[in-house]
Amino acid sequence: MADQNKTKIRCQNLSNVYKLPCPVYGKSAYEIEIEETFNDHPLSNATNASDFDMLSQNSEIIFIKPTNMTEAGINGLLKSSVYQLTSYPISNFQGVSLPKGNRIQFAEVSRWLNRISETRLATVYKKGSKSYYSLDAHVPQGKISHSFYHVNQKGMYNFFSQSNHGSIPANQIIPVKTLRYIKIGGRIFLVAAIIVDAGMLTSSAVKSYETGSYRPLAAQTVRTASSWAAAWAGAKAGVATGTMLGATTGPGIVICAIGGGIVGGLIGFMAGDWIGDKIEEGY
Repeated sequence: MADQNKTKIRCQNLSNVYKLPCPVYGKSAYEIEIEETFNDHPLSNATNASDFDMLSQNSEIIFIKPTNMTEAGINGLLKSSVYQLTSYPISNFQGVSLPKGNRIQFAEVSRWLNRISETRLATVYKKGSKSYYSLDAHVPQGKISHSFYHVNQKGMYNFFSQSNHGSIPANQIIPVKTLRYIKIGGRIFLVAAIIVDAGMLTSSAVKSYETGSYRPLAAQTVRTASSWAAAWAGAKAGVATGTMLGATTGPGIVICAIGGGIVGGLIGFMAGDWIGDKIEEGY
């Protein structure tokens, strides 16, 4: 429990550093610099470890990690792939107008969970019915012969004039190939984001155990939840904006989703990081 009579000194690891002789958050030493706003504090006059040790007797040292824009940007980029985990309303796809109630999704998560091959790049479906139209990419399986890039559809011939397992029209091949590459990259990013966050949460859990405080784990949980939630909201907003601006192809909608996810993930990371720091500080 922090001594309420001690002055709280906020510190950052900037250019000039001091080696702390006293523990900070359970560590034996940190390289830090007194925040510029505290230059008038006696600690700013410390020139060596002995001076710092003497002057810090009546102060509580708080290590503040400055928000790293590069780290926030990478976090947003990885989590921008969260767009694959949901579906979105759609009224126009590949230049075809669709009635109200249709949605689009870019992955079948249920197949991931069951470890079944998931090759569909985009699926438009009528909510509440079994009708669907999807762009698929795989070699023929069984006795059915078809092109690598082809259509799967049921009950939507009247809209797209394409039969089940029909080939993708030549003027749509490049966008469909682009969508496939984007999806492969997005899947890699999504897995990387999960692994990174799992590692950070595990590290924070160990730190909480070692220090006997719930704060490190609680703070990291807030950072993680905030960045994922904001990336999700950003992706949905990106799709809505893209649709409003006339993005009607699979790649166009996905790019809008990724852009929204990056912005949302970055903002969520920064907001969560700020809140997380406050939790660790004890405010």
